[in-house]
Amino acid sequence: HEPTAHHAAAARDSYTRMLFAGMRRLRAAPVLRLLAFDMVAINAVVWTIIWLYQPLCTAAGLDTVWFGSIHAGMCVAQIAVLHGAERLEAWVGSARRWLVASAVASGLALVALGLTQWLPAVVGLCTVVEAFGLTRGARFTAYLNHHIPSAERATVLSTVSMLRTLAIVVGQLVTGQLTGWSLHGTMVTLGLSALVLAWLTRVEDQHLRA
Repeated sequence: HEPTAHHAAAARDSYTRMLFAGMRRLRAAPVLRLLAFDMVAINAVVWTIIWLYQPLCTAAGLDTVWFGSIHAGMCVAQIAVLHGAERLEAWVGSARRWLVASAVASGLALVALGLTQWLPAVVGLCTVVEAFGLTRGARFTAYLNHHIPSAERATVLSTVSMLRTLAIVVGQLVTGQLTGWSLHGTMVTLGLSALVLAWLTRVEDQHLRA
């Protein structure tokens, strides 16, 4: 049983109203737009590795019985990178350099996946993409929080999450079509896309405060 309410329940805004409120906030804040675009665009590219690692490993000769172990290893790699994120940022010199380096590492790994079918390299490169590409989102959430008033935080983060999901949907649809042409050609295309996005980033260190 739910406890007795001692005050009237607050009125809830509709999801559509919250969505538009979040979009208005992004439109009014250039720094938030820069951070959200960098986070969403590169995440949509590297997210494809979650399902592409299986056909890549199969093409390299791996039996499907090992897929679970490979994916578990990639998840552990993400945990390790997130655990050492601050040390990695200090090692490369700044938060911006780390974000660019993680995007470049993911892009180069994707390109390399399109050029090799040696099983140890395929497994290692897929792990690099997951460990360095997919952990960027957690760091970006911390940076976004710094620029969002607490009263608007849930609304804006929900909007960014929605944009991220839409980008993933579009990315998956495009990638699915590309793999029908060439699996390994698709990896090169994705890798080059990530490298171009890393080169185009306009995020600066003053934007990255957690």
